[in-house]
Parts: sequence; C-alpha cells; structure tokens
Amino acid sequence: MQVFHFIKRTLPVFIGILILWFGLFFYAAILNQSNRGTTRLVPKDANFVFQVNIKEFVKSSTYSLIFNSKDQALLNAFEIYLEKQRKGDQNTNRFGVDFTQDLTIFGQNYKGGEVYVMVFNLFNPHDFEENTRPLLTSKQALLRKDNIGIVLTYFGKSKVSQNELNAYLAKLEFTKEDKKQTIAPREFFNLALSDFKVNEKIHVEKGEIRSQVDENRLLVNGEFTTRKKSYEVSRWTLIPNGLHIENSLISNAMQDTMQKYLQQIGISIDQVDRISMNYYGTEIQETERGILFTPIFDLLLTFKEDFSLQKMFKDVHFLEELGFEKENNIIHAGKLDYYIDSVDHNTLFIGNQLKQVVRRRSKNLFSVSGDIANLTSIKGGGFISSFIEMLPPFRASKGLFQNIKTINFQAVPTIDNDKVIVSGDMTFKDNSYLYNEFLRFFLTLKGEM
Repeated sequence: MQVFHFIKRTLPVFIGILILWFGLFFYAAILNQSNRGTTRLVPKDANFVFQVNIKEFVKSSTYSLIFNSKDQALLNAFEIYLEKQRKGDQNTNRFGVDFTQDLTIFGQNYKGGEVYVMVFNLFNPHDFEENTRPLLTSKQALLRKDNIGIVLTYFGKSKVSQNELNAYLAKLEFTKEDKKQTIAPREFFNLALSDFKVNEKIHVEKGEIRSQVDENRLLVNGEFTTRKKSYEVSRWTLIPNGLHIENSLISNAMQDTMQKYLQQIGISIDQVDRISMNYYGTEIQETERGILFTPIFDLLLTFKEDFSLQKMFKDVHFLEELGFEKENNIIHAGKLDYYIDSVDHNTLFIGNQLKQVVRRRSKNLFSVSGDIANLTSIKGGGFISSFIEMLPPFRASKGLFQNIKTINFQAVPTIDNDKVIVSGDMTFKDNSYLYNEFLRFFLTLKGEM
C-alpha cells in the first residue's frame, strides 16, 4: 500500500519532468531543423573555412541532459533560454542572433592583408542591424541577407574604407548547394585550409582539421602541407610547467595585437617568430602604490631579428604608472620579481623562474598542455577578486576550465617534413560531461546561470 501511495504522489511529477525533457528534445531535434545554410555564402577561393556544428551540438546536449547527466538545474536554465530565444527576448538576444544554428567563418586575401567573415543565422534581422552596426570599428563592415547576418573584419596595414568593405560584402553570392554536408554528425568543428598564409615563413597549401566529441572527450586530428618543406626548430624552450604553450604559427593579426598591447605599457618589440610560455595564474597585491595585478609566468620570445633591450624598454614610465619598477634587468612588482635575460641575440626571457629555460630543440609548431585552470586562477585581492569572479565571462570560463582534466594539442612536422600532423584531445573530469560543461559555459556567459 505504501508503494502504491508513493507511486501515486510521484507519478505526476515524473510525467511532468518527462514532458519537459522530451519537449526540449523535440525543440532541439525537430524544430531546430531550419538551419539556413550559412556556408552557401562562402566564396570558392576562400583560403580557410571554419564551421562550428552548433545545431548538432544542441541536439547532443539535450540528449546528454535527458539520458546521461540528468542535471536538472542546467536543464531548467536551458529550457528558459530556449523559450526566451523562441520569443526573441531582448535581454537574452539583443543582437538577434540565433545561437542554436551553425556558425561559419571564412577568410580571403584582400589588399595585402586578410578579411575574416563571420556568417550566422538570425532570429531578429532588425535587432541585428540596429544593435550591431554602432559597435563596428573602422575596419569592420556588416551585411544582412534575408535571415543571415554577416560581419567582416579586415586585418592588414593597408588603408581600407568601410565603403570598400561594404562593397566586398555586397558581392558575396549564394551558391546552390550548402557546403556543410562535409560535417559529420558528432563533429564539433571543421577547419579547411587552402592557400592560407599564416605568416612570412608558413604558407599552407592545403589541409583540414577535424574534431570529434563524445560524453567526456574532445578529439582533434588533421594535417596540412606548406609551400616550404623545411621548418626551423627552436634552440631554446621552457621546461613545461603550469599551463604550457609553444607557438610558431603567429599570424600578422596576432603580431599586431601583441605589439599594440605591449606599446600601451611602454614595451616596444619587433616581430616575434616563436613563443614559449608557462602560465601559473594571477596574484592581486595590495601595495603602497595601490592594487597591483601581477600575472605569474615564464615567457620565452624568439624574435625574427636581433633585438635590443635598451630599445625595448626605452620608456618605462608606463610601467611605473601601473605600479611596476624596473631596476637593471629586474622588474619589481610588489613582492614578485620578473627577471629579464638575453638568452642569445634573438631570444629573450622574461618571467619569474629563469631556471625553467633549457637549451633543447623543439619541432612543435604549436602545442598547449598542462593545467588550463591556471588561466582563471586568482590569488589575493579580497573584494576585487570576488567582484571579478562574479563577472559572467570570467565565471563561465572558470567553471569550464576547472572541469577539464587534461588538455594536450599539438602541430608537429613529420620526420621528412612532408607535412604537419595536428592531433590532441581534451578530457573532462569524472562525472563531468563535455556537452553539459560547454552548455553551462554558454548559458553562464549569457547570464542565464
């Protein structure tokens, strides 16, 4: 009899949850079939095409929530978000973008530089044009074609007007077939490369990088060939520790970003050929000069040409305004010191632990491994630290990174330098599901959790 009463009390609740779950699954799997082919705008001579399989990801996330993790709080937040999306709620989607549909980004050579074009589906075309246009920079342009939104960004040193960029977008034409047919069902993203110039040394002839996801793991694999079949290797590197990054695939856009950022704090650098870094987190210090943000890292920069420390630190008053003090080859930052050392004529070390530098050759064109949670690790700071951790972008990133168990991605030339092999994986901790954590990241970023 007690069993009968228990079933009688719980059955309506159980049926209600099932209706909710299958309603969500119906939305993701059935109503979400209106994906409007963003790759039909990709020109034939695009030098890269990056596709994110969001539609399939939404379906898989819903399935994972229903049948695997049964994370009710996340499920409720997802349901509320989808309902707001359906109604076009302004607080959730003021730009009118349909975040449940696939995303495409492609690039083309343009006036000595590159244009990167992002193409996505829209819920509300009027909101897209009205709210996005005021945010554009002088090197960006916007276009809407029916329910598809397009945003272009130019990277290069040529002077390009917005009228020129608008004219470029106006010439984009739909093709008859959607190129997205190459995406596999459990694939998260796909990157196709063709005649793509990374920098002056690395020019990709052709290549493809694919991903595959399951409940706890993201796998990446691919390969590409370049015009120049020999690859220079570094003479120096860092002993991996913390979050370890090596990168020789430094584009002109990345060069410009690094140089502009460092110029803002009074550091002038030439073109960088390679980066090797260990990152351990950030410490917020309360000093006599005020609050000091001090990232903890070891950084090895290999420049394309010989460098001069005197030229690099010619004007240090910007550093002093930030609370740092340079004394000979040491930058004092509260209780922390950053050591500056010329390893050789074109290799510079700056960081907290000079002993991490070793004379060891590395053929990695790119690699990232170690503890990615260090990116959002903050020590000290009291109220300021608490305030930062409340911000949705930081909170979303920290939640995602803390649930990642291992990360290891690399791009390494073959022994005969015939091609470059790309491989790697990201594994989540026990009882953490890949779909759930990426969905939680997105909903937290949108302020829904």
